[in-house]
Amino acid sequence: MSEHLCFVLYGTSDSGKTKRWEVRSRSDDSLLAIISWHGPWRRYVVTPQPHTLFDASCLDELATFIRCRMIDHKAVTA
Repeated sequence: MSEHLCFVLYGTSDSGKTKRWEVRSRSDDSLLAIISWHGPWRRYVVTPQPHTLFDASCLDELATFIRCRMIDHKAVTA
């Protein structure tokens, strides 16, 4: 479980092949970013909301979440 962030599955891509998550603050439930698939890079990426700030701890949480989702994605597509 993440200390500062909450990752909420909120749907799939238009093709239905990949998932999308909202990244929300645990302290006030505000929307901080969206995690979605970026086809040209063939990986999940973070799109932050305007005027959001992330410290090193939050960036570590984001990176860990994306690494885990990439492992899941590769397992499904293998």
